[in-house]
Amino acid sequence: MRSAVARAHAERMAARRELAHDAGDGDPDERLRAAGLTARASGENVAHAATVALAHSALWASPSHRANMLRRDFDRVGLAVVRDDRGEVWAVETFASRLQ
Repeated sequence: MRSAVARAHAERMAARRELAHDAGDGDPDERLRAAGLTARASGENVAHAATVALAHSALWASPSHRANMLRRDFDRVGLAVVRDDRGEVWAVETFASRLQ
């Protein structure tokens, strides 16, 4: 379910060619709630790059994005990578704590 939320957001960003935590579909918490998921805490990383490796490298090099990946109380993750019609990568990592 979390990966479906991440995928829908990645597809929306790719279609709009807009890297954003809210690409007109709500912020990460709103998207989780709309999917029937609630979390004590949530976070999100988004990336746009030519390749998956470049997207990951950019996220890992960013202190705030790396902090999301390493945060101990995030015990759930949804991942999605889509390519647009140019072949560019749009990636979303949705993190959550204690989904209820």
